[in-house]
Amino acid sequence: FRICHPQRGIRWINLRSSPMFSDKNELLGHVATADDLTEWKQADDKLRRYAGRLATLHEIDRDILYTRSSALSAQSALMRIRQLVQCQWGCVAQFILKSRKAEVLATYGPGKSTIEAGTILPMKEFELGKRAEEVQGRFQWVEEVSSLPQRSLVVQLLQAERLDACLSVPLVARERVVGVLTLAASSPETYTAENLEIAREEADSLALVIQHAGLREQVQADCKQLEIMSRRLVQSHEEERRHIAGELHDEIGQGLTALKSNLQGMAREAPVRIVNPRLQ
Repeated sequence: FRICHPQRGIRWINLRSSPMFSDKNELLGHVATADDLTEWKQADDKLRRYAGRLATLHEIDRDILYTRSSALSAQSALMRIRQLVQCQWGCVAQFILKSRKAEVLATYGPGKSTIEAGTILPMKEFELGKRAEEVQGRFQWVEEVSSLPQRSLVVQLLQAERLDACLSVPLVARERVVGVLTLAASSPETYTAENLEIAREEADSLALVIQHAGLREQVQADCKQLEIMSRRLVQSHEEERRHIAGELHDEIGQGLTALKSNLQGMAREAPVRIVNPRLQ
């Protein structure tokens, strides 16, 4: 049975009852025993949740190895996080530090959001009072989003949806902030200590996904650049060969023809015994 104790909260009780009969088969009463299984139930639930967390981390690690798109990996990870942390809105954004921009890789939430996957926004639109780079791996936890000034686009969206509890976790890879994971719920009670730990673990995995995807994209860009340079080198060699062939045909060929003509003329005019053998 699941009961609510006035002082001790929710309790799980295992109740056993056995009837007592007389020699004449008359019901005399019952013998009942009650065992408090709350601690066992809590330990079992915690173990199940921990097993689910390990399974989720395993799936995200598999995405790191096999998925070549950071957007697909982020969307898959966000859906798994949603199963573990019951929140109503979530977003994964990748930072482009040189241009101070952020690309939305994945998002979910009620209705049509103004922040959708593929959108490019200024990094400041994801601030919750502090810049994500300044948080440096720590949580940015806001229990009353409604009390924040409507500065960033994320704050405006959460206030419009009446999501008053928000958690922002920077995605840090090699001591460098590469993005941000933002989760929002209608009640602060959603974010227990366990859920905060889950969010941080998933943020670490997402940071690796983004970093690996960035490395793959850089390698692909370098390979493409190398291919372009190779084509230009081959083209340059061909142009040089044509230039040399033209010079051989036009200048050197004409010079040899003129030299032969002059030598033949000299052979006809010079004394045969003295010069002609050398001219031949």
